[in-house]
Amino acid sequence: MIIGLLICDDVKPELQASHRNYTDMFQSLLTQADPKVRLRFYRVIDGEYPENIDDCDGYVISGSRYSVYDDLPWIKQFETFVRTLYAVGKPTVGICFGHQMMAQALGGKVERSANGWGVGIATSKITEHPAWISPIRMRFPWW
Repeated sequence: MIIGLLICDDVKPELQASHRNYTDMFQSLLTQADPKVRLRFYRVIDGEYPENIDDCDGYVISGSRYSVYDDLPWIKQFETFVRTLYAVGKPTVGICFGHQMMAQALGGKVERSANGWGVGIATSKITEHPAWISPIRMRFPWW
């Protein structure tokens, strides 16, 4: 299996000594889960994309200090790419910024929290129940 890592930022330099950069974190995590997995890294923040979307079996979108609604050229280009991943049915997982980008690109609404930035467990209320939400739940906890 070949997984494409879509890198949307770098870990702050002062934290890299302890925590490493995104490429190292994902390499360690994914090869521990399956030592045979092959990874390809694409710095979408720098405009780097796969030559062919089928170069990878699936994709993982990293976190970022940026917000998906920031008016930056690379974010607009990346949003289009995420729509393409969905349109061709390419398995994709988003982490933090990544899952927000998936939501926005596919028609969801992403906006700044009135409570500011936060970390921890939150509970969200489900206001619509599309067919893919099964079983139907009114609330769900998430990190």
